[in-house]
This record gives sequence, structure tokens and C-alpha cells, in this order.
Amino acid sequence: PDSEYVLAKRGELLEKEGRLQDAAESAARGLAKAPLSPVLNLTAARIDRRMGRHAEAAARLETVLDQEMADELGMEIHLLLGQLCDRLGHEEKVLPHLLEGKRRMVMAADPDGSRRVRFLASCRTARSRLSDRLIATPLAAPTGREETPVFLIGFPRSGTTLLEQILDS
Repeated sequence: PDSEYVLAKRGELLEKEGRLQDAAESAARGLAKAPLSPVLNLTAARIDRRMGRHAEAAARLETVLDQEMADELGMEIHLLLGQLCDRLGHEEKVLPHLLEGKRRMVMAADPDGSRRVRFLASCRTARSRLSDRLIATPLAAPTGREETPVFLIGFPRSGTTLLEQILDS
């Protein structure tokens, strides 16, 4: 129960429920033991932001920037800090923090770039299978009451599943 990670996640959950005072108490309890904990300071900064204390939230995050942390945590800290700097009018700090957050997001998702390479290779393979002749050939008009298939093609998270469910209904 005294783990900084557990206290941070408890504070995060309470913050999402709108119980800001309880969330702040949970984060403060953890920060009393580990004042430079990146995960606790991130949770406390989120609570500060929700309470309108943007300067305190930004100062809190800036104190942990030099700490060693995972890319996912660093991503969240830099993205939130970029938003807070924008809110506070520190325009010169906004873009560097947002870019660092996005860089860490890419590193967390695909650290060695192999997913990108595999995706581009699958695109080349799909393109090689589609010849100009195949694309240019007109479809024959349906005869009678036979069903004509419809192919729905799209990228992940682009709405293809939702459209398929709508059409199926």
C-alpha cells in the first residue's frame, strides 16, 4: 500500500473519478516518501492542472525531467508539460516538450523501427499483386438476383469496423 506506483495509480484513478481532494492526498502521501518520483509527480501535476494550478503543475514536472524513466512515462510528462506551457504562455517551451513527447511515443511503440519496415513491405507486396490490368478491368454486370460482394478496405482505427456494422444492420 505504500508503493509509490500504487499510490500514483490510486491518485490517478481518484482524479479520473473527479475526487480531486482524495487524489491529492494519495499523491501527497507518496511524495512525502519519494519527492522526486516521476510517476507520483505526473499524477500530482494532473491533479494540479484539474484544480487550475497550472504553474505548480509545470514546476512539479520540470523537477523530474532529469530523472531516469521509461519512454512511456517520459512521453506523458513531456506532453503534459507542453500543454501546461501553452496554457501559461511560455510559447518557447511548448514545441520542444511536445516534440520530445512525440519522439518518446514513437520509441515506446516501435523502438527499433521494425514495425514500420514490415508495414511498408506489406504495402509494397499488396501493390505488386494489384496489376494495372486487374484494376482497369470493368466488373461484369450482375445477372439476376445474385449478391455482389463489397470489399471494405482501410487502415486500423479508421472506422472500417463501425461502417461494416452499420452496413450489416
